[in-house]
Amino acid sequence: MKKKGFTLVELLAVIAILAILVIIALPNVMGMFNTAKQNSFNTEVKEIYKTAQQAWIMKNMSGAASTVIYERKNGTYTGDSLDLTGRTQLDFKIVFDSAGNVTDYRATDGTFYYSYHNDSGIKVEDIGASGKGFTGKWADTSLPTCKNGESYATCTHDTLLDAGSFYLK
Repeated sequence: MKKKGFTLVELLAVIAILAILVIIALPNVMGMFNTAKQNSFNTEVKEIYKTAQQAWIMKNMSGAASTVIYERKNGTYTGDSLDLTGRTQLDFKIVFDSAGNVTDYRATDGTFYYSYHNDSGIKVEDIGASGKGFTGKWADTSLPTCKNGESYATCTHDTLLDAGSFYLK
């Protein structure tokens, strides 16, 4: 009488086939996951832009227009603050000129970053668009350092290091 069941060779063949399928599929799944995270970051950066724009309008409705800077580092605002909901780990700096144009915008969540400077103004459509500032991923998980060696938290300079990194002032 024959026993019912699978032989060891048959089980090993099935495991080998499954392993090959996982090896083929994993990079695609991880790529989709990273793309989704970057798209989420771009959406949040756009929402912060819109919230800052509304706050600038409300602030300048009754008086003379002025330059306004909204900046948050490590969850703490310096100067004017925004009423934001959602992730609180986004650090950003948005500079409005007296005409209400955003001339400088930088944001990071420690993994992804966005940086763009344009004296004539940045539009929300520019965020994440090709050739309209840097949107990308850090080479490692640590925040960048300043050109003169200062740490990210104490950096006082306001320039881009290169296309792959920036820091908030």
